[in-house]
Formats: sequence, C-alpha cells, structure tokens
Amino acid sequence: AALKNTVRPAAPMKKDKKPQGKAIFGKAISKAPTPMGELELDMGMVVVEGDVFAIDNRELKKRGAWVVAFDMTDYTGSIRVNKFFPGEEGKPLVDGIKKGMHIKVQGRLNMDRFYGDMVLEPVAVTATEKKMKEDTAPEKRVELHLHTTMSSMDALTSVGPKLGPDRNVVKRAEAWGHPAIAITDHGVAQSFPDAWHSAKKIKLLYGVEAYFVNDVDDRVAIHGETDAPFDSEIVCFDIETTGLNKKHEVIIEIGAVVLKNGEITDTFNTFVSPGRILSPEIIRLTGITDEMLVGAPSQEEAIRAFLAFAGDRPLAAHNADFDMGFIAAGCRKYGLPFANPSVDSLILAQNLLPELGKYKLDIVAEHLKLPAFQHHRASDDAATCGLFLPHFFRMMERDLGVHSLQAVNAAMPELRKKGHANRKPKHIIFIAKNKVGLKNLYQLVSMSNLKYLKRFPLVPKDELVQHREGLIVGSACEAGELFQAVKDHKDWEELKRIASWYDYLEIQPICNNMFMLRKGMVRSEEELRDFNRAIVKLGEELGKPVCATGDVH
Repeated sequence: AALKNTVRPAAPMKKDKKPQGKAIFGKAISKAPTPMGELELDMGMVVVEGDVFAIDNRELKKRGAWVVAFDMTDYTGSIRVNKFFPGEEGKPLVDGIKKGMHIKVQGRLNMDRFYGDMVLEPVAVTATEKKMKEDTAPEKRVELHLHTTMSSMDALTSVGPKLGPDRNVVKRAEAWGHPAIAITDHGVAQSFPDAWHSAKKIKLLYGVEAYFVNDVDDRVAIHGETDAPFDSEIVCFDIETTGLNKKHEVIIEIGAVVLKNGEITDTFNTFVSPGRILSPEIIRLTGITDEMLVGAPSQEEAIRAFLAFAGDRPLAAHNADFDMGFIAAGCRKYGLPFANPSVDSLILAQNLLPELGKYKLDIVAEHLKLPAFQHHRASDDAATCGLFLPHFFRMMERDLGVHSLQAVNAAMPELRKKGHANRKPKHIIFIAKNKVGLKNLYQLVSMSNLKYLKRFPLVPKDELVQHREGLIVGSACEAGELFQAVKDHKDWEELKRIASWYDYLEIQPICNNMFMLRKGMVRSEEELRDFNRAIVKLGEELGKPVCATGDVH
C-alpha cells in the first residue's frame, strides 16, 4: 500500500500537425511515419522514422558524385536509404547523418538492382527527438528482479549516472513514475553506487541474485523415520525410464538387491511395459529395446511386485530423489501405500568423497575399485549401489562414530566442514530492508567470493540463515530452488516445505521460460503457465506474497 501512487494516465498521443526537428535535407517533415515492418514496394512515397545503425556512403571521385547509403530501423523492421547524388548535392546527408541518430525520412520506395532489395530514395530528412516509451498504467509497478551491466556478461541495462533515461534503467523507471526499483545483480553489489547517484525521486532497493547452495536440506541422505543399524537389511534399487519427467514418462525396468551386513542376499528384476514405443535415445542409453519389453508386466503390476519384494525395509538408490519420485508417482496413480524410508548414496558420496567433484555411479564405483558393471541397466546399477554402502558405512563408523541410519543426518554438519560438493547452485534473491540487512548482504557477497568461490560465488544456506536479519528472501527465477521443484513435480507437501522458507515467491512472464519449450523440457506453453499457477497457489495456501517480476536484463 505504501508503494501506491496516483499518477494520472498519460493523454493519448496526438498526430503531428507541424514539422518537428531540424531539416538535414529537403523540407522539414510533418507527416506521420509508417512502421517499417509494414512497408510494401507499391506504397510509393512514404515517411519512416527510426535509428540509424549503419552508414555506407561512397564517393565517386572520377564522376565528382556521391552514393549516399545508410541503414535505419524502428524495431518493427529495417530499411536502407539509398540515392545517387551528382556533384555536391548529397553532402548535407554525408556530413549530417551519424550512426545512432534518430531521424525521419520521406522518400520513394524502389527496388535497387545493385543492392538486391527494396530501398528508400530520400527527398527529405529531418533529425528528430526520439520519443521515450511511456508507462500509462494508473498504478505503477515495482520491478523486484533487475540486472545491470555488472552482472558479468549477462545484462545490457546500465545505471551510469551520466546517462539519460533513454539508457539508464533507474532514471527510466523514475521518469515513468515508478515509486521504487530493485537492483539484483548476480553475486555482486558493484552497481549500488551508480544506482544511488542515478536515483533522485525513486526509492532504490539494494539486492542480489545469489548462487544458492542448500547444504542444509540437499545434503540430507536419509529421508523418513528409521532406526535400522548399518548391518540390517536394506533394499538397494534402480529404475530405467522413458525420460526424466515423472509426469509424462514411465518406468521400463526395476532392479533391486537386498543388502545385509555388507553382502547381497537376494535380487529382484523385472521389465515394465511402457505402453509406447521407446525413443532411439533411450534405446541407446539403456540397451533396452521394444522387443525386450513384449509381454512385460504393466506399470501397476511391476510396482506392486517391487513393493512386495521391498516390504517395509529401507530403500537405497543413487540419486534416490529420482527413483523414489517415480515409484511414489506410480503409487499415487494406483492408490498404493508407500512410506518406506530412503537412503541416497549420491548424497553420501558427495559428503564422504568431496575430492571427487563428480559423482556419477560409474565414477564413484571406479574410485572405490568396484567390479565393472553395465551402466544404465537397473539390475547392475542396483547391485553397484548396494556395494557402495558398506564402504560408506565403514567410513562413518570410523570417522564419525555413526552406526545407524537414524544418526546419519545428524552427522551432516560435520561432513559439510570438508567443503561444498561440486553441485550446480540454485538462484535466490535477497533484498536489504534496512541497514542491518545491507550489512548482512555485503557480508554474504564478500564471503561468497572469498570463502565459497567455486566457479560461482556460492552462498550456503547455513550462512544465509545466520545473516538473514534485515533481508527479504525471494524464490527467484526458473533457476531457483522452488521453481525447479515445481518443474520436477515434487509432492505438494515438499513444495510447501520449500516455499515456506521464503519471504515472497516469484513468477515471471511465459516468454522468459520459453527456452524450456524449445529444449523439450516442457510440452506446451500451458505447462509453463501451470508452473506459475502452482507457485501462486502455494502463496495462497502459505500466506506468502507472490510477486510478478520481469527478470530484467
């Protein structure tokens, strides 16, 4: 409410009635321009207006003449202005037209045989003032996610105080009547001084889009309640699927082994009918063909058989979130109870083997000197995961005095002291709401670059928790933790757990995330809208503000 203002909407633009600007060639132009994107050869005489972006004048010394040629655009299209001038008739254009100028040109459209395209033969050129785009909304918005040129190789928006509102984003927002604007560069605060000097009648919000490592929750290796000792029975399993998205893809193979006291005592393996033809990529990756799946159990039959084999024993998998997610999705679809605790050997490997850097199943197996196996086949992957665990359990018993699954998570803080595994960070926004918050923001930026720099200046969650006073924490863009969880179709309760930690949630225009459609990560624009709808619903259920931002670059 404090940010509302009562700026009246701007009056509609009136058509030019008298010449505006300085004539460079011919008479000053008073007619309204035609958008360049609408130009047709049969229009004859037209007026266009735009920016000059290239000049290609040529002097014909033997003939004492000039060929004047320059390119201009109004961002709906572009046109070359081209004309042969005998003698010195073209000198006003040669001397008067500069790159970057905003001009009006009146002339006739012709097809130039030498140039091979439509050109505009000028009869008059007028230098005009470029009209700044207007914001006519009666209630102005506040941009809470904006980058400047200090976001390395990632933005064109400047806050140089000597620049006008046509190039300075803070001055532009101020000219539009916006009451405030946030600066949220990637991992740095270097634009704050220039932004401060640029802001005269607008409130400046100091923020950062940080590279966030959730070392508190992401490094939890044991999910669910279990007091099982290390030598008890654990079912290690792996699945092969038609793809990564559990909303649209299905299981094609389940393999599992029973690990007891460090030894494999029982095995389970089944193909699963996908009800569709496999893609060439999946066939190449897994070695599973359509012929191998003929007569295989259905999805429900295979999941029921696996649950019967597992019983109520803890389940273990490498990147258990993926495997458990597909099994849980199948159980929800077929109305089957599923509450087994789980062990993630990937998280254990990241915690216990920080020197590796990469933690694919075959890399960890080679490091532990385990026998060779057929990667991306469920039975072999499950057995390999089973062989990991005795090594990891012995390390925890020796180094941490841990002897049961229940005690593993409590040992995670001690393991985190060894350093942060080479995992891709998520994005997060934090904005200072007072001087305490600004000091904490500076401390987080400093330690991320000096203490936790690992390709990116990382901000661990435990550090953010310690320095959260005075900060407003937002969920950021599609690279944020919450959006990624929504995209991965995590359970609603898990989404609520993630969202509840943030002060506000963020959604962005569909066009910002269209790359996900181009890359095949989603199937339609409607699916992108569903992601935003899910975040809005989370905000409503949790009583969190949901902010529509532009992620301005």
